[in-house]
Amino acid sequence: MDARQILGRRGEDIGAAWLEARGMRIVERNFRCTYGEIDIIGQIGETLVFVEVRGRSSDQWGTPAESVNSKKKKKLRTLAACYLSRRKMADVDCRFDVVGILYDPAGNEPHIEWIPNAF
Repeated sequence: MDARQILGRRGEDIGAAWLEARGMRIVERNFRCTYGEIDIIGQIGETLVFVEVRGRSSDQWGTPAESVNSKKKKKLRTLAACYLSRRKMADVDCRFDVVGILYDPAGNEPHIEWIPNAF
């Protein structure tokens, strides 16, 4: 893995642990299909939550969460439909969350922003 992949995996690990600590049950991580990958699929109550995790070392060009653009949102909706189809799940309450992780250059704990029902 290159440095970017390692940082991405670290962000997903941090995000998953952070969400679990706040009551989300992690159902699956790194679901892949033809259209790409969903970082985290979790559940809160009866709601299935598709989570995009974004990490950055600086907010100079915007926050990590702001990097989830309309193209990425469309892709995540397609990926979620693929997941639901493969798992033969219908009439399930779903939502899309974003977890933004801003790493501290000094190595301190990162700042984490959770946006439930982001889109």
